[in-house]
Amino acid sequence: MEETNGGFQTLVYEDDLHKEEYPPYHQSNRIQVSMFTMSPGRRHRLAAVCLALLAAVLLILNIGLGIHYNKLTDSHLSLDDTERISKELVDLQDTYKTAVETMKDARKQLDSEMSRQTQTNWELEHQTKRSNDYKSQIEKVTKEIETMKTRLSMLSDGCKHCPAGWILMNSVCYYFPLKSNEFKTWKESRDFCQLQEEIL
Repeated sequence: MEETNGGFQTLVYEDDLHKEEYPPYHQSNRIQVSMFTMSPGRRHRLAAVCLALLAAVLLILNIGLGIHYNKLTDSHLSLDDTERISKELVDLQDTYKTAVETMKDARKQLDSEMSRQTQTNWELEHQTKRSNDYKSQIEKVTKEIETMKTRLSMLSDGCKHCPAGWILMNSVCYYFPLKSNEFKTWKESRDFCQLQEEIL
């Protein structure tokens, strides 16, 4: 070895020491390097121990991975389960779409029925009003007919109801004097009515 200016030593091959650039090979310049040497039997045993340790580590890793894989397969679904669930999901979506379409059709039918019901209710109210109007008219006409029947009977029997010279109007007998000498005072008229058993 040769020391350089930087304090480092440079390794020199032994054959190069005989060259001119290096001084003669002296015992004082030699540094003894010890190398670790091992017998072949010990090397085989060391390799066997290393391989055994490596095999033990691999075995532990395999066992750990196996346990982890079992946990994964237990906690996760298999491919068949996933396909079955996907099929059920598609079936549920189809059922939902069918239900929505059925509901839309039912709502349309309900709206149509409600529209028809509204029209029917309007017609019923209109007919009821007309019927009530007809009933009122019938009652009015019936009363008028009864009044006319009464008047007709009085007119036909007018002479029997009113004295001669009196006029029957609305079921009441009236006297209208035709001559001025037949006029009477109110007291005289009242006395005359009392004699006839009538009221003035």
